[in-house]
Formats: sequence, structure tokens, C-alpha cells
Amino acid sequence: MARGPRTETPGNFVSEWFGHRVHPNVISTTASVADQQSERCPFLSGATNEDRPCIKTAAARGVCTISSISNGPRQDWLVCPYRALSDGLVERATRQLFSIAETVTPFVTPAVTLKHDDVRADIVDRLNARQPVFIYFDKKTGGELSIPPTDRSPEFSFDVTIVELTMEEGAPHIDRFGILEIQTMDFHGSYRDAVRNLREGLRMHPTRFGPTVQDNQWWLSEGVEGPNIANVFKRTFYQMMFKFQLGQHDRCAGCVLAVPQSVWDSWQRHLGAPELVAESDGTHTGRCGWAAGRGGRQ
Repeated sequence: MARGPRTETPGNFVSEWFGHRVHPNVISTTASVADQQSERCPFLSGATNEDRPCIKTAAARGVCTISSISNGPRQDWLVCPYRALSDGLVERATRQLFSIAETVTPFVTPAVTLKHDDVRADIVDRLNARQPVFIYFDKKTGGELSIPPTDRSPEFSFDVTIVELTMEEGAPHIDRFGILEIQTMDFHGSYRDAVRNLREGLRMHPTRFGPTVQDNQWWLSEGVEGPNIANVFKRTFYQMMFKFQLGQHDRCAGCVLAVPQSVWDSWQRHLGAPELVAESDGTHTGRCGWAAGRGGRQ
């Protein structure tokens, strides 16, 4: 079937570099240039309260999102899961998993912060005051947790494991856990050329980096190919069958799959384009009767 004419400018562009927008409009400030020159990740740094470098390889260093018209309209596609730490995603997932009322503010902190005496003391005070306290683990903020393989299942790692703490007999106690999976998108090819253009542009034009990139937007699209939608869909749903099943265990509060809008739109033909209806418990029920967004709820 022939497709209708596209209304957007074609091409795939790096849209955020070290956490700061470079497409379609460049946001360039003293802080953004400092992050880009030092290769600092503002999202990991914000989550851990200490400066943390970007964790990506040299060919993709600093790339947070890619702008693509694969779905028709131009959209940002998440290519780094740590980009999602900027908007309170972990806290919202914690509220959903552990049924925390909007009137209550949970304390949620990455496990790596437990190395600080003041953080541990603050947690004890909160637990004694019966406040909800949670720590979370992921690959770069405390260690990625996994379940070991068995004769009937492979090893699986979790993007983010959220652990509930309670106070028992005067000491912090590990209670239930919840799972948060953050769905990024793989792209065909490499970002190497676009990253090289940005890096060299920053080196040669440090005081005019923003205007220079704005005038040379082609730098951001050189060598950047489209999203690998079918591969990501197949890989995701194989894993989520296991992880949503684990969400029904008594010690597990559930499993949240966080899907960016662009990825969700790209999956519609694979899912039969379900019409979702919001339910009062935060889940969404499809027209065929399945529940989306939280393992352990049908």
C-alpha cells in the first residue's frame, strides 16, 4: 500500500546531547556547554547528587534522544535509559507499585547514596516516623539486580529494582520489591559521525557552539539511521512475559514497563492498535480485556 506524502523534514537527528537540546532548536547556555565539555550526565548526576560522566561508548557518547519521523510526525526516541531519571519516573513508578496516595510523599533514593552517613541517618529517622522509604538499584546507581538461570528459564536482569524499607525491632528491614523496566529504542547503524561532528564543533567553536550547531543541523543527522522497531518489540515482549509473571509473586509489588510515546506508537501494528481505557488504579485496560502497565494486575 502506498504511503501518503510526509509533511515533516526527512532524516534522523541527535536531538539531545549530554542532556541538552540540539534539535530542532539548540538550547545553549553556560551550564549546557560545561556539561558537554566535561561529558557530564546531568541525569545520573542529579539522581546521585554527585557529578557522573556519561556511560555510553565513544561512538554514542552524550546521545540521549534521537528525533525521527518513523511514525509519521517528528518525535523524540529515548536511546539512553538514564535520560528518564530526570522527570521523577522512579517516584511515579514507586507510587504505582506500592499504592502510595498522592497526598503522601515517599522518600526514594538510589542505593549508591547509602554510602553517605547523613543519608543513612535520614532514612532511619524517616522509618521511625513511619514514612515510606524506598531505595533503588540499577546498573550505574547501585548495581543491576538479576534472577539466576534455571533449567526452565534464562537469567534476567532488571533495569531498576525498587526496594521497600521498613523498621523492625529497631533496625531497617528489606520488605517487598518492585521492578521498573524503561523501554529505550535501538537504531540501525551508528551515531559515530554525528557525535564526531558535535564534539569537533564544540572544540572549534566553544563560545559560539549553539549558533554554529543551529546553522549546521546536518551535523546531527550524518550517518544516523532509523529505529529498529521489530527487533525491540520482539526482545521486549519475550522478557516482559517473565517479568510480569514475577510481578505476581507475594514478595513483589509488581512490574512497571515505562514506554515512551514514540515507542508505543510504533508498536500499534504489532499489538492490533488497542484502545486503552484508564482505570482508577492507574492501569489501562485494552478493548480485548488485557491490562497494561503493571504486572500482577489482570
